Amino acid sequence: MLGVEYYGFSENTISIEAVNRYIFDHADVVFGFPVFQRENQTSYALRWTADWRNARLQTTVLAILFGWKVQDGAVIRLQANYTIRDGLVATVGVLLFDEGELPPLDTYGKNDRVFLDLKWSF
Repeated sequence: MLGVEYYGFSENTISIEAVNRYIFDHADVVFGFPVFQRENQTSYALRWTADWRNARLQTTVLAILFGWKVQDGAVIRLQANYTIRDGLVATVGVLLFDEGELPPLDTYGKNDRVFLDLKWSF
């Protein structure tokens, strides 16, 4: 696994991670059950976070990509948090799934999500 995080831009963070998993003595069936892992699997994660409006608004883009050519799917999350006042934060975002060849992303392709959250801490 290799990861790099960069804070050089004002009020921005960029993160890139890559991992390659290799399973020694890989078997397609274990104890009669199929194994839904590849012998050699690569994954990537990219994240960009930025603060806006005196750090009251924070946006995040996160992409997780599975497979060397993203053949095993991807998950993308777009999110914005806005601090309305001390202790009151509103969050809105979308979660996008790209179908892949392996579970669970082989069935998630048509299950994108929109979310809204209002949190009051007192």
